[in-house]
Amino acid sequence: MIDVLAADMAGMRGTGSHTVVADGVLVPAERVGALRLPPDLGSAQLFGICALAPVVGATFGALDVVNAMFASDRKPYMTSYSRMGESPGARQWLAAATTLAQRAERTMLAVAAEVDAGTDLTARDGSRLHLNLTEAACDCRAALDRMLDLHGASGFRASSPLQRFWRDMSVAGRHPLLNPYLAMEGYGNALV
Repeated sequence: MIDVLAADMAGMRGTGSHTVVADGVLVPAERVGALRLPPDLGSAQLFGICALAPVVGATFGALDVVNAMFASDRKPYMTSYSRMGESPGARQWLAAATTLAQRAERTMLAVAAEVDAGTDLTARDGSRLHLNLTEAACDCRAALDRMLDLHGASGFRASSPLQRFWRDMSVAGRHPLLNPYLAMEGYGNALV
């Protein structure tokens, strides 16, 4: 069975959804857990965290690729530097990408902690948390843009792991639960 939609989506190719089907497989009861949704919050924030986690993971995966480039003998194209780390501009871009990735992770973990706390959250709280998740996804996109600037056009080669992280993050980061204008609209409605 082939899921044509997933196979045709740029950022879905790595999910396995178009190549693996587990039909009629018995899952032992001890491997099944109940999904616990906080009754006062709803599912959007919990599922938003689930949508954001791979986006943050892909961003850190891309950061690993760029850090490896900095550790190598690769020199910045069209410069007199003999290594990437010698360039103040490259170091600044790396620091900015790292900061954005770390902020996205902190935001995601803070939202998860607030959801896990089990306190009574209002609709305004839920909208604020949704907006926080979308801001973290935007931070991931901005971080990856900087990393691609550092790596250059070769980062888009089909064999480059950087383009795979970019492709997967770019698609997953636009999931409806991570859509910034929808989250801002929802938060605006909750404020009034």
